[in-house]
Amino acid sequence: MKVKEFFLFILCLFLIGNPWFIAFSSAENIIQFPSLDLPSQSPTPILPFQNQTPQPTITGIFPTMSPPIPTQTGPLIPTPQVVQTPQPVEIKPQIAWGKFNTYKEFGTGDKLLLGLDVDYPLNWKAQADVYNRIITFNEDPSGLVSFLVLPAWQGSWMDGYDFFNYISQGLYQKFTNLSLLNQESGSVPNQAIGVYPTYYKADLQGFIQEREMFIHVEVAVLRIEVTATSNLSYAGSVICYSPREVYQEKFQNYFGRMIRSVAKSMETIPTQNKQGG
Repeated sequence: MKVKEFFLFILCLFLIGNPWFIAFSSAENIIQFPSLDLPSQSPTPILPFQNQTPQPTITGIFPTMSPPIPTQTGPLIPTPQVVQTPQPVEIKPQIAWGKFNTYKEFGTGDKLLLGLDVDYPLNWKAQADVYNRIITFNEDPSGLVSFLVLPAWQGSWMDGYDFFNYISQGLYQKFTNLSLLNQESGSVPNQAIGVYPTYYKADLQGFIQEREMFIHVEVAVLRIEVTATSNLSYAGSVICYSPREVYQEKFQNYFGRMIRSVAKSMETIPTQNKQGG
């Protein structure tokens, strides 16, 4: 027993004098987790362009360009110059106008034609059909651009629309597939008792030899109530037409002025401009 106690005493002294042995023995009985291996800090690398002067290379993607040299003519970036784009100038045709004296040209002494003067281009052909009481102005021999005047017809038409239906028979003979596009009708203020001035306007479409045409018609009728059952009417009309694609041009250059001259003479057709196309 004493020997056993002696060995225990000696063992305690040994352990007290060697603490690293205790740590080592304890470490062998503890589960060790793998430690996180942090990357070691390496010296900061020197980039190629640090502390160095960049040198241009011939093999680069962009060629080396020398800076521009200032000149005495102006700054490096020139002041932008405002360039004036020339605008097309619309040149209107020079038109020589004349007056067609209906009373003189008809030569019948009809007093109803007095004062009816029609403005028309002098290079157009004017022709008076006295028998049918029609004046025709043609731009050229083709007759595709034409202006017609029907002056001072006498009958018993009730109003402008009634007279239009009467003359439309001739339109159906001249144009194929004739169709009505627009129409307008009304009366002209008048203080005379038993006198009824009316007007009618129409835009139509038709064809001449498969050529699409635009037709404009204006009618004025002065109806006089003679008795309760009978009337006496005086009517006049203008008809102008051309191929549809040039009608606006023809109206602005020719038809508009020609219509106004007739309206001024007849005084019953409103002087409003009428355009179509």
